[in-house]
Amino acid sequence: MQIERKIDDVSDIVKSKLKAAMEDEAAQLELARQLRTTTQATDAQIKAVEQSISAFSKQTAMADDQLRPALANLVRATGSLELSQKAMAVTADLATAKNIDMETASVAVSKALAGQTTALIKLDPSLKGVIDSSSSADEIMQALNNSVGGAAETFANSAEGGLKNFGIQMDELKESIGAAFIPVMEKLLPYV
Repeated sequence: MQIERKIDDVSDIVKSKLKAAMEDEAAQLELARQLRTTTQATDAQIKAVEQSISAFSKQTAMADDQLRPALANLVRATGSLELSQKAMAVTADLATAKNIDMETASVAVSKALAGQTTALIKLDPSLKGVIDSSSSADEIMQALNNSVGGAAETFANSAEGGLKNFGIQMDELKESIGAAFIPVMEKLLPYV
């Protein structure tokens, strides 16, 4: 009876790690698809984007599963990986300063970069009169930087941000452990 319980416990642990790894892999594949479709990104560029997301996650205390969809939104709106990566910093600052999720922030920034500034001004009223539908991407990002610049990094460097970053890194470790089990699971599936 105890052995069965221990086996069940181990099985539950492995399942949770596998689930985390599979969800992370799905998010990576979706971002890669978006990058290929919109910007014709190469495998090397996609790998570099994944590395930059990992580094950005640590700098901002934001999980990569928040950052990937935000980047995809920006890429869809701008058609440019370079501009989208630049916009990620002010998007993270906006999300942190206004205590909103990256999805909401990235949609507002994406719309603003496409000439529709209303949603962004609603999130940050200090931008009213500073940007409008004729503002360039550089003008929008500069206005955001002037308003909320540095908020994400400041938070990440706080005690609360450090604790959040620790939790994110533990989740990343779970995903890494789960990823090691994916090939085993794939081999076992035909027999189950």
